[in-house]
Amino acid sequence: MDADSILSILEEVNIQQIPKVWDEEGVTFYQYPGQPLIAIKNGWFFTTRKVWESRKFSHSRIRHQASILLRILGKFGMARYNRKAVPRKRFTPHKWRKT
Repeated sequence: MDADSILSILEEVNIQQIPKVWDEEGVTFYQYPGQPLIAIKNGWFFTTRKVWESRKFSHSRIRHQASILLRILGKFGMARYNRKAVPRKRFTPHKWRKT
């Protein structure tokens, strides 16, 4: 997975702006304007220490940005992922439970 293959996929997807995608020392970097930087190395998604520790973006926002890219790549057969939904159980206090 390199920058050129990711850019060719992103051109086919209906997005408002084409993000910056580049290769550097065996790592592919992806950054949508105004969003956190995502790095891809050996099929793993990372971010830089500077982005993670700066707190400009929340950790959930960084993970969300990576998941968007992962879903786009998955649609074109460039990535596989198994998204598991965790059911939320409603908490009912003991005194209100039906027995």
